[in-house]
Amino acid sequence: MDILQTDLRFYKKGYENASYIPWKAARECTQTLELFQDNVSMARTINGELANTGHKPIKKYKSVITCEDNHPIAFEGIWKWDIVCVECVQRLVTAEVKKGGSVVLERRPVKGSVFLCTEGEIFQLKDPQQGFQVKLDQSEGPGFISYRPILEMIVIDVEMKTDEQKCTTISKISLEEI
Repeated sequence: MDILQTDLRFYKKGYENASYIPWKAARECTQTLELFQDNVSMARTINGELANTGHKPIKKYKSVITCEDNHPIAFEGIWKWDIVCVECVQRLVTAEVKKGGSVVLERRPVKGSVFLCTEGEIFQLKDPQQGFQVKLDQSEGPGFISYRPILEMIVIDVEMKTDEQKCTTISKISLEEI
């Protein structure tokens, strides 16, 4: 966590050095990640088993980021349908990895955010070098790999609300992964 007092970071695609999180704007930050709901058609077979009769499901996320603090997020210049990269606060966790095993992360991880969670201990791992594959040493594991993903998302909605008496601002952005 840096001087901005949050791990959250987002920027317009192609502008990785631009920051939209001012000082005292995101200390009370929450993020939801939920599965994108497409029009999946489900039906029962003659044997009573549930089957997808539609197209292959879309494996994407929707997200809502809400921050309550003294100042708003810098939403000026962020418009509906803009593409942004979000360095998520919400972590993703893989299935258990065996001792000395490996796993391919489904999303690009934020630098320095990959951890091995074993029974009773948490270890920071090296960032994946090739692709998103994380390899454990023979002495590491078993455990779960936890990381903060970087998601390319499209802006669906932006909302700001200020309570003048309490000197607080609520900034909210709704996004869908592209």
